[in-house]
Amino acid sequence: MVRRRKDPKKKKQTQEETVAPVEPETPEESPADVVTDQPEADDVAMVDGDIESDSDMEFGEVLSPDEQKVRMLDELIAQMPSQLKFKTIKQFDRAIRDNNLKMPHVNKVKVRQMIKTYSMHGGMVCFMPQTGSFTPYLPPKARNELKERQKEAKKQTKSTTPTVGLVLVVVVALFLLVTLGVSMHQYFPHLFNFNLSAQTGYKDYYEIMGVERNAKMDEIKSAYRKHARELHPDRNPNCKNCGAKLALISEAYKCLSDESRRSYYDINGRDPGPPREKPGVKGFGRRS
Repeated sequence: MVRRRKDPKKKKQTQEETVAPVEPETPEESPADVVTDQPEADDVAMVDGDIESDSDMEFGEVLSPDEQKVRMLDELIAQMPSQLKFKTIKQFDRAIRDNNLKMPHVNKVKVRQMIKTYSMHGGMVCFMPQTGSFTPYLPPKARNELKERQKEAKKQTKSTTPTVGLVLVVVVALFLLVTLGVSMHQYFPHLFNFNLSAQTGYKDYYEIMGVERNAKMDEIKSAYRKHARELHPDRNPNCKNCGAKLALISEAYKCLSDESRRSYYDINGRDPGPPREKPGVKGFGRRS
């Protein structure tokens, strides 16, 4: 027997015809679950902009709790009669006298002090019938003026604080320098020994003679004689510096014993020396 050969293409076609695709069942949708693309009436209104935003809505002036209390107090005092408002101490005393009010002396003193303080800033003291107490009050105009004065005072204090701080720094620095100088002079005195005579050639003849600047001529002479006796070479043969000291004392005595040289020395601080003779012209005199 001869076997026929099967065609593979025909076999695939028959399998596709026999096996049909199975489609999944879709559940039935209820009318409530159906979502339509068309917006509802409220959504349309929101889209069209019929509702105003928060920025477009007007809420009025927003006040803090303290500002609300002040506003209520202003309205309450504006409705009060003038007999209950005291701007001066005389009005308060007259009201107590006319109405025969009995108050403790301490309370009267307190109320008078409040009136005196608040009247300086344009305020007053009001009697509150609801509480039976006296309340200090500043009108809006006086409050604004007081705030402006406080701002100006703050600006002035800010401008003056740097200068005050600088002055304090300078004072502290000077104090530290003085204390440092005193301590250095105490522990290192040789650093502060300035020899003015070696630097400027100045000689204090009064100190050398041991007399005051307003000493008289007799005192100067007695001082010179005293030093001359003490420093004489015959009296001190072994003293090497006595001759130099005696020469310096004699120089000082010559300057201070002459009134013209002494006045020049007091003004200029140096000895002008002995007066010079005026030069004369020789050879022109008469011959004898």
